[in-house]
Amino acid sequence: MDDGSGVANLSVPILTDKFPEMDESFAIQILKVELMNLTVAEKHLPSIGQPDKAVVTIGMNGDAFGVFLIYSLSPNATNDGLHLEVREEPTVVVPLVIERRGGNLGTVTVEWRFVGGEATLDADFTAPGGTLVFDGELKKTIEIVIRDDNEPEDNESLMIGLVNTAGGSRILPSSDTVTIVILANDNVAGIVGFHPASRSVIAREGERLSLLVLRTAPGLGNVTVDWTLIGPRVDQTFTQTSGTLFFTKGELNDTIVLQLHDDATPEDKDEYKVSLSNIKTFGVAVTGHAALDVQGSEAVLTVDTSDQPYGLLTIAPSSLRVTTEERDRTINIYVNREFGASGAVNITYEIIKGSLQDLSQVEGALAEPGQDFISGAGSVILQDGQTSVAIPVKILEDDIPELQEFFLVNITSAVLITTLATVPQLDTQGLVAEVTISANDGIRGVIEWTNTMFEVNETIGTMTLVAYRNKGTYGNVSLLFYAQNLEAQQGLDYNTSETMLHFVDGERHKFVEVQIIDDAIPEGAERFQLILSEPSPGLELGKNTTATVNILASDDGHGVISFNTSEHFLLKEPTSASGLTESVATLYVVRNPEEGTFGTVTVQFTITDANGTLAEGDLMPAQGFVVLEDGVRFKMLEIWAVLDADPEMNETFTATLSNPTGGARLGDQLQILVTILENSAPSGLFRITVMIQDPSSCVGFAVNGTTYIGITHSGPPFSPAANLSIFKLQTDLNVTLEQTLSVEALDVKHFSTEGSDYLIASSQIFVWNGHSFTLLQTLDFEEDILSVTPFTHAAVPYLLVCMDRQADSCVLLQWTNGLFENPEPLQLTGRAIQVETINTRAEDTLLLVVMEGLSPSCEVLQWRSGQPSPQFYQSIPHPGLTSVHPFTAPSGITYVMLAGRNGSSLYSWRSDVNLLTMILRAPPAISFLSLMVPSLNTNKTLLASTVENSSTVYEFTSVSNQSDFIPSFGELYFAPGDSELELAVNVIDDDIPEVEEYFHVGLKNPKGGAEIGFGGQVTVIVPTNDDAHGVIGFAQDSLSVEVEELEQNNQISLSVERKRGTFGRLTVHWTANGSLADIFPTSGVVTFSEGQSMAIISLTVIADGVPELKESVTIALMDVTTVGLQDLRQAAVIDKQRAQALLTILPNGSPYGVIGWHLDSQFTLTQEPGRIPVNVTLSIVREQGSSGEATAGQDYTPKDNTIIMINGATVALVTITILPDDIPELAESFLVNITSVELVSGSVGAGQPSIKRPGMEVAEVTIDENDDPRGILQFNVSEVLAYEIPPPDNVLYLSVVRLAGSTGRQVMYWEAEPITADLNDFSPTSGNITFQDGQREAMIAITILDDEQVETSETFRVNLLRVIGGARLGGMTSVTISIPPNDSPLGQFGFQELEFTVSEPEFVDDPDAVATLTVLRSPGGKGAVTLGWQLEEKAKDDLSPLNGTLVFTETEAMKTFVIRALADTLLEGDEHFTVRLFPDESGAVINPVNGVATITITADKAALGIIGIAESSRNILIGEPHGDYNGSAVVSLVRGPGVFGEVQALDDDLPEERREYQLTLTSATSGLEISPIAMHAKIIMAASDNPYGLFSFTQHQISVTEEEGMTTGNTAVSGVDFTPASGRLLFTPGQTSQQIILHMLDDSLPEALEMFFLNITEVELVNVSGVDYTVMESGLQQDQPPAIGNISSLVVVIKQNDNVEGVLEFMENYVNVTVEEDVGFVLIPVVRRVGSYGLVSAQFISRGLSATPDLDYILDNGSVTFNHGQNTSHINVTIIDDLDR
Repeated sequence: MDDGSGVANLSVPILTDKFPEMDESFAIQILKVELMNLTVAEKHLPSIGQPDKAVVTIGMNGDAFGVFLIYSLSPNATNDGLHLEVREEPTVVVPLVIERRGGNLGTVTVEWRFVGGEATLDADFTAPGGTLVFDGELKKTIEIVIRDDNEPEDNESLMIGLVNTAGGSRILPSSDTVTIVILANDNVAGIVGFHPASRSVIAREGERLSLLVLRTAPGLGNVTVDWTLIGPRVDQTFTQTSGTLFFTKGELNDTIVLQLHDDATPEDKDEYKVSLSNIKTFGVAVTGHAALDVQGSEAVLTVDTSDQPYGLLTIAPSSLRVTTEERDRTINIYVNREFGASGAVNITYEIIKGSLQDLSQVEGALAEPGQDFISGAGSVILQDGQTSVAIPVKILEDDIPELQEFFLVNITSAVLITTLATVPQLDTQGLVAEVTISANDGIRGVIEWTNTMFEVNETIGTMTLVAYRNKGTYGNVSLLFYAQNLEAQQGLDYNTSETMLHFVDGERHKFVEVQIIDDAIPEGAERFQLILSEPSPGLELGKNTTATVNILASDDGHGVISFNTSEHFLLKEPTSASGLTESVATLYVVRNPEEGTFGTVTVQFTITDANGTLAEGDLMPAQGFVVLEDGVRFKMLEIWAVLDADPEMNETFTATLSNPTGGARLGDQLQILVTILENSAPSGLFRITVMIQDPSSCVGFAVNGTTYIGITHSGPPFSPAANLSIFKLQTDLNVTLEQTLSVEALDVKHFSTEGSDYLIASSQIFVWNGHSFTLLQTLDFEEDILSVTPFTHAAVPYLLVCMDRQADSCVLLQWTNGLFENPEPLQLTGRAIQVETINTRAEDTLLLVVMEGLSPSCEVLQWRSGQPSPQFYQSIPHPGLTSVHPFTAPSGITYVMLAGRNGSSLYSWRSDVNLLTMILRAPPAISFLSLMVPSLNTNKTLLASTVENSSTVYEFTSVSNQSDFIPSFGELYFAPGDSELELAVNVIDDDIPEVEEYFHVGLKNPKGGAEIGFGGQVTVIVPTNDDAHGVIGFAQDSLSVEVEELEQNNQISLSVERKRGTFGRLTVHWTANGSLADIFPTSGVVTFSEGQSMAIISLTVIADGVPELKESVTIALMDVTTVGLQDLRQAAVIDKQRAQALLTILPNGSPYGVIGWHLDSQFTLTQEPGRIPVNVTLSIVREQGSSGEATAGQDYTPKDNTIIMINGATVALVTITILPDDIPELAESFLVNITSVELVSGSVGAGQPSIKRPGMEVAEVTIDENDDPRGILQFNVSEVLAYEIPPPDNVLYLSVVRLAGSTGRQVMYWEAEPITADLNDFSPTSGNITFQDGQREAMIAITILDDEQVETSETFRVNLLRVIGGARLGGMTSVTISIPPNDSPLGQFGFQELEFTVSEPEFVDDPDAVATLTVLRSPGGKGAVTLGWQLEEKAKDDLSPLNGTLVFTETEAMKTFVIRALADTLLEGDEHFTVRLFPDESGAVINPVNGVATITITADKAALGIIGIAESSRNILIGEPHGDYNGSAVVSLVRGPGVFGEVQALDDDLPEERREYQLTLTSATSGLEISPIAMHAKIIMAASDNPYGLFSFTQHQISVTEEEGMTTGNTAVSGVDFTPASGRLLFTPGQTSQQIILHMLDDSLPEALEMFFLNITEVELVNVSGVDYTVMESGLQQDQPPAIGNISSLVVVIKQNDNVEGVLEFMENYVNVTVEEDVGFVLIPVVRRVGSYGLVSAQFISRGLSATPDLDYILDNGSVTFNHGQNTSHINVTIIDDLDR
């Protein structure tokens, strides 16, 4: 380090190697420092400070855990094995290699699966995916099986990818996916052949005929096929004899058109063949090329000469010999009719065993009926005009290996189906077809390897494989054999070539030799594959077609193991002074040669002394195994010296290697010597221990590289209150007391500046003088100092002093001239007990002041650079606040920890808003302390918290919101003798429902000779939590549901919710309680699948017809079961708050009592009559109500209100008339009530008639449902035109109307059936629509599917099937939809614009009279096209020309044409004409939307005349409707002939005065002008609804007593009973009521009810002029006068008074009466005094005193009655004489 330099660099070279490795660390320590070329005093010599050690970490390199890639080793693969094309054939297996490159440390996994492509998993290929475990392996093979099917398909790709790894490995992004392309197959371009109807045709001279050629779907690519006409004199007979058909992509049919010459030359019958050949495919892979149909490549054409009208039968040439595979299928044998096609022919045939060939000359046999084919006889009918018919033949599948087999189809007869007496027969002689079933079921053999796994040594030279031919051995066959590399490489490790293996007839075995190449290169195990493929026809491949050869490791590929050095190691027993580095010997076990690192190998080591005894008490480990994983050449073995208490001399031990495994062998250097030096301290080690009584606080600091510790504590008695003991920390970690100071406080702070160190204790400031601390300054403050805080701001020291006072409790002092001076108070109020400072990243200083009190808080002051003093920024209240601690994390973020007895909080400094924001709550604490500690390759922040009697250490870290645990790492250090250590793992408590999760805590990288055993990894399982399986309860809208009991069973649904988590499958049991007879079912189970959050309980409310009051059913969730869960504590639970749903069934069926009459009349059902009313007769009981209510006078007429039963009659009849109407109605009911029963004449009292059955007094009459009240459903159209256009305009809406009634909910079902369209043209094909109650119309939505196929006009039909709900179907239940031709390859044509406006020309070539119309062709359309256009006929006098033609060339996309307006002398308004496009036989398609345009000729100026208001209508009177007046007035408009308009007045109930309005004509139709002098009319709106009021009393009658005070008398006498009165009342505007006071006169005369009248006599308007009450036409008045209302007279009734009905009492002299016993009876008079008005009565009772009732006298309780005017009545008492008994 040069003079003046403060930094010097130490260069350490890092060596490179090829070995993937984990993080590796080594340390560099400064051991000694010397002064060069200079001599100074000892105290000035340089010394080693702290830190004196640097740790260098070489990061993990070379992908120590490996990097994965996937590829194919197929020779056909491209792009480095990432792209491979294969054919779709039986048993195609594609092997893919997953390789682990780089390092292979540890056990890792990699997941692979199908990740995309057009191919379909499990249909086109099988790739189950999975996870591969690599534990030392470098390569593994997976297999993708390509599945063969019969579906034609284009090239389809599938991608197999690596998607996930675990264990520290990664996936190489550029090699993570292999794309396999399954080439086009199964003739995806199509199989081309003649249509069956075109395979045999008959023609006549001069005819033009068409032969239809079909191509099977999907018809990919373009295909051409040549056709040729073969036969006699073809050139003289046909105009064209050959040609080429061109099929574009997707085109599935084409036509060959043949024209026959017409000549007069007599000719014989001729037969011609039209052959298809030379088929070519473009745009499709060769594997999917098109092919010719074997049976449909020829058509037979006969020229009819009319001498055989019924024709001549032949078997189609393609059907004479038919070859088919053996499988369950049906083939067709075609029979053709030539030279005539008249009449229907019945053709009989037989399918029999036989052959047309000499079987001795061919390989084959006869097929067996019932085993290979279905034999028998049958018939087909060749219809009139039909020229070809197919005979179906059924082929059967079996498992028997067979050669080709033959059978025959023989035509036995052909009879014309006719009514003629003589039935013509057609010649069938020799009509036989032969069917050949190809060799099958392995008759030619099934070949596979006899063994598929081989292990060979590199020195074997040649290995032999056997290909075995199983099952049949018939015939000569062949197949391909080739090799595929895995780890082994062809030409380097083995030699073979792609070879065709030939098996002759009968040969079963073939031996294949492969050369294994022996080289001198160390290699591990290497593999390659030998594959059989491409069998010849008839030969099959077995399952074992791939053999894997494993060449074992060679040339010491597993390595030669030895120590890498012979060095003698010298160790010391570990002590605190020597350190650990001198107690460990690091040995390296290596395997040679350098390439010999294949596979995982182990070697045993032992450490013994001179006697061969294990060194277990002196060295550890004393024995064990060293494991070298695949690819690992070196392994470190650390041998540690063990500390013991025995003094020992030098001891030498020998470390020896032995017993290698895994294929490795031992080398030469197998032993190393290790010596433990003698123990130099046999009597032990000593250390000074410091003991301090009552320590309070501690402060540590360094002076010139020496560490000091200051501890404050209470002094002994009679000593200062506090002492500060300063200790020096020696290099051997002993401490020595250097100085003791008396200080004022126990809290001491240290700071340094300008090269000096200082201590501050309260007001005392001490300075270090080189040997000790001396007092420098005493702060002069009157109050006690609570805290001092030194800090530096902008490189200037400051001291913040807080004192025991409320105002200006904290002052700031600046370091000036070696002292703290110039105190400046801070703007703080309250008592501050602690101050902490910290610098932010912006070099600002934060001052954190803890204020005590009832509401303690932390006051935050910020001191920015350049500011003169700190500024207050924030106050943070914190209940129970005890202290504050700021710290800065390694990220540079400033944090503040507030400690409190009630809880703690963590705040973070937000520099963007200059505020501290809370980010975390923490447990209660008294104080916090932060410290940085090294951990592996990083530093960790620890937080220590203190409480009363304990402390807790936290690690400060950050995690995401989704974390379940806090990831961490660290290092465990086991000191000698330690056998167990603990570490903490933090699981985060969140509120997220989760199923069982787990994570691993693993041990790795052991040092010091330790090894990781089987318990090197712990799985921490976090159980299912936070209701992961859900909380089950009813949804809010299902907790209470009201339903009706309908005429039919009513199904309802209750929603059951699964809140919180939705993991797992659940079953929830429920049961019902309450009125169980009304619902079904009454219990059940609902299930929740994984992820499902809503389930439905379906209940049916039973329609029982029983009248019922409101009933309730409670649906209760009883229990929930989590399927497959063992721990019930983690199961789903039921929410008790939502566990019950209340189902209320509303009252139904007249529940409040059913009453009826005679049983025969209990219910009466009648039909509504057609025209004439009918009578219903009831024999005088209602049981229940009905669904409707009939209306009296509209639905029925009651005939009699009273029924009289004459004396002796037992039955009476009530007649009700039922009225007819045309209104659709449901069943309606009305009731007939027996209201009372009484005797027509007779006395009042006992013996009155009564109702026999109380409570059943009502009869019910029901008028049955009539006039279709629920509706008649039908279409309102029968035919509809729909268009195939792009979405969303391709939806067709069909209106279904509801005629007659609209009561109730109806569901109507419909279906669509094709006519000429197919199911690919529209969707859906069926469905239903719902009519709600009252709904009159609903729509059926059908989507017309847009495709690219060329189609002619197509039709389909939509039928209404049935309706549920009581309605019926009407007459129009079917509608036919037509789809016009579309999707022509020529394109679609339409107008560019649809609206054009022109005017009549005002001069020659007036441009405003010209419309230029543009016609566009849709993109993609090609070909020459001729279109026509046509104006409608009515335009002939207004537009020219009326029609025309547009010619589009092959590539033209736009054409225009011009239409001109013609001039005339007529005045005309706007005229509109349509112009249409039509295809003009070109095959083009006209756009259905843009195929019609409109041309408008604007109106001539003033063509419609001049309009104005007629003179007679300039003043109009109008008023609200009343009587026959409808509230309208006519305004006449004149324009030549009169045009009339109407002004309508609406009737309301609002009183309104007269108002005036003006009617103005504002605008008119183009061509019509408004007269300026006749454009206004005045309309007077007459007053209405009595604007000045109707005056009346509020009631007709009132009752008063005589004492009350109210004038014309009636029975009351004026002046006697009331005071006469009259007068006037004044109503002001807005006033609506007034009071009149009447006075009653009180007298003492008994009087009955008396009345008199109060009348309104006159009403008039006060002080109003200008009103006009004149009644004009229609009874209107411009103004309405006030009027008297309906109640103009009020009856005042004076109630009865002064006991007018009398006072009843016994006559005075009869109050006490004495009579003799023999008197017989006595009459006791009762008198009625005062008044005698009306019939009155009084009850009396009797009771015996000394006389006994019924023994001494007879008097039952009874009543005494007084008639009107009667004053006296008597009570008759019978006196009983004892002698009479």
